[in-house]
Amino acid sequence: MASIEKHLETKERILQAAKEEFSDKGFDGARMGAIAKRACANQALLHYYFDTKEKLYEEVLHHYYFLEDEQLIRKEVEGWSLSPEETLYMGIYLLVNLPLGAFDPDFIRIISREVAEGRNNLKNLMSKYFYPRISSFVEVIQYGVDQGVFETENTYMVIMQMVSFIIVYENQREIAKNLDFPWVEFLFSEHSKEQMFQFLLKHTFKGLTPVGKVVKIPKISDEKMQQLDRIIAKIGSLHSKRVKSGPDSDE
Repeated sequence: MASIEKHLETKERILQAAKEEFSDKGFDGARMGAIAKRACANQALLHYYFDTKEKLYEEVLHHYYFLEDEQLIRKEVEGWSLSPEETLYMGIYLLVNLPLGAFDPDFIRIISREVAEGRNNLKNLMSKYFYPRISSFVEVIQYGVDQGVFETENTYMVIMQMVSFIIVYENQREIAKNLDFPWVEFLFSEHSKEQMFQFLLKHTFKGLTPVGKVVKIPKISDEKMQQLDRIIAKIGSLHSKRVKSGPDSDE
């Protein structure tokens, strides 16, 4: 039993070190020797457990992107009676706040690098995790279209516009840390997350409102907004717990 626990602890230490190295240097810049040094492990162990840097990188992507968050969210909001507008509002809120409030910052940087560099791993990541998750947004917008409160020629384009905006914004936030321009503070201050949410919210609703109708952004009760924040905190806690115990843990 002790040997198994030591084995799992070593693998976890290597994965943690690899995550940090890939976040700091990107895939091309990361070195197995540097990962071994971060993990306080012999480099031969890295090759024993993961064979190559490519395999280790794939394992990091899987290890830190495993939770079925959509199922948890659906369970938490089950029974809520929401209009299409309210559903979209809350969906955008989660879309903006989940990455920053629940996911590992290093992992977010790795994903941002994947998008910027267009690496092959992005294809697997998109098909296995990303597209299935944003399919819920297709349902939300189509629900509004069917009810006559939204109008669009291409639901998928609307979703990609929202997601792309957030990805580019987060990429630029990382770059802006090293820049000294007056507008950087305006765009990426401590209040920028709320500003980004409001911008995305207003422009999405404006784009989906049928011609001739008034744009109506719903007011969500404080109780429901507090519940959304609790969901985000819960997902963050589960991510942290599962990462520490391993994705195959029964806990």
